[in-house]
Amino acid sequence: MKKERAMKETKSPVEQLKNLSFEPLDNEKVAANYLSHIQHAVEPWLQRDAGRVVIAERWVIDYDTTGLRVFDQAQDDASRGEHMITPVHATLDDCNSLYLLLTTLRKHQRAQSASQGRR
Repeated sequence: MKKERAMKETKSPVEQLKNLSFEPLDNEKVAANYLSHIQHAVEPWLQRDAGRVVIAERWVIDYDTTGLRVFDQAQDDASRGEHMITPVHATLDDCNSLYLLLTTLRKHQRAQSASQGRR
């Protein structure tokens, strides 16, 4: 009897997909998460208490004792010449930019680790 009930309650994958609900992406949480990972990834490169690093001729990372700020030069802000990405005002384009920056940093780290392993 239990087996029959379990079989009746099991829905096909297509039926399961039909019942999925869409939850909008929380850009603020996604951006904050990416920025946290980016900060962790670049910490070994930061030599002083404050400075500026340019990554792949696209992103500018400003850092000081208060934290890290990421600017995407591909999304220029006409007034400043660069677009600062902040979690509170993050758009989907900002989240995509941060993801691309993070994958660029990780790719560089893997390449660096591989070259050190060959020595």
